[in-house]
Amino acid sequence: MAGARSARGIAVIAVALIGLSCPPRSASAETTGWYIGGEAGWTDLVDEPAKATIPVYGPRDDNETWDDGYALGLRAGYAWESWRLEEEFRYQHAAAATFSRAAASGNATASAAMTNLIYDFANIGPVRPHIGVGIGAVTVRESITTAGFFNGVVHGTDTEFGYQAIGGLSYPISPSVAVDLDYRYLATVAPQFRTPSAFVDGGVPAGNLPVASGYHTHSIVASVIYRFGAAP
Repeated sequence: MAGARSARGIAVIAVALIGLSCPPRSASAETTGWYIGGEAGWTDLVDEPAKATIPVYGPRDDNETWDDGYALGLRAGYAWESWRLEEEFRYQHAAAATFSRAAASGNATASAAMTNLIYDFANIGPVRPHIGVGIGAVTVRESITTAGFFNGVVHGTDTEFGYQAIGGLSYPISPSVAVDLDYRYLATVAPQFRTPSAFVDGGVPAGNLPVASGYHTHSIVASVIYRFGAAP
């Protein structure tokens, strides 16, 4: 499953790079000023633990896996010389695949408000590489159900410190419009969820117990950016 997700991600990158290899209609090596943009793409939520301590039985360490997901977002910032400082809001969604090796339903979502600092390198042919980092707040919501547990096994919402690494290419369609293709690794400090109030494990009531988990994602995101004040 993980190999298939990685293959699809590599295919997305390859197709995008082929498209970017065509000469741009117009290019601007340096851009200074405000910009806005929208973004969308593919995301892979890394398999995460679900750790809880069940009365009588003691510690339990389960594993959560996820299907491919999607990401949608908005960006706005200021560019000067080779730097960009931006605010980004991104929503990510992934559907549950398994919980403790059993088929599962449900999802994990994240709403990330990030402040990013990006450095643009010199042009390489028609594209301009960039790298960056970001920090912010990420609200993660998780809800998972498996057969026999109609009220679910894990649920809850937690807001934690988030951080991300960014690497990608920028392709100018015109002096005022560019397309960014990015790899973005977004993660948070370990979020905490809970078992449902009516949860029973092996005949033992175990409702409202804290569940320690994680949130780490790999995303391929394409953005269309409009730069204000650029020459036509």
